[in-house]
Amino acid sequence: MSALLIAGLFVSCQRNVYFSGFEKSFLAVYKEGDTLIFESNKGERDTSYILRKDIGYTEWNPLTHSGKYRILYGEIEEANGTLPNGELDGRKFVSLIKKNPDSVSLFIAYNNIIMMQRFKNFNIESLDKYKLANGIYRFRILHTKDNVNTEEHLYWHLKYGLIKFVTKEGVIWRRINLNG
Repeated sequence: MSALLIAGLFVSCQRNVYFSGFEKSFLAVYKEGDTLIFESNKGERDTSYILRKDIGYTEWNPLTHSGKYRILYGEIEEANGTLPNGELDGRKFVSLIKKNPDSVSLFIAYNNIIMMQRFKNFNIESLDKYKLANGIYRFRILHTKDNVNTEEHLYWHLKYGLIKFVTKEGVIWRRINLNG
């Protein structure tokens, strides 16, 4: 009984963190039901659907939580295939995780390309080193295997989200339905 009382007291003392306007806008790019259609430089097509968008606080876990702040997350889930039972094969696409007021972890995963980056004071200025043009940012993912370096790229537009990606093999995929 005393353990429950201590845990309850500990949880009640936690402070909330909040997403800034910029952080919210990063998640606001997509809404449930959106369709993303990409076409490769080889003429192939890839279609994904935004299944779910969720923003909230994680449940308290004494093994992973500092106790000072409640962890805030924003997640967008997409699917571009079906499981054998006919259900859509959903997976995390974009995640923002805020464990304290001064930093955010950004996670973008698409077509087996995974980008994870932690930002202190996540805002438009913190993206400057990734900026290509007005509103477009490129995230490079470097890989080294058997002394061979390869790169993957994710291109993010502040209004449209993921607009382009380049695989390790150099295949370029561009989003062809930027209005829907």
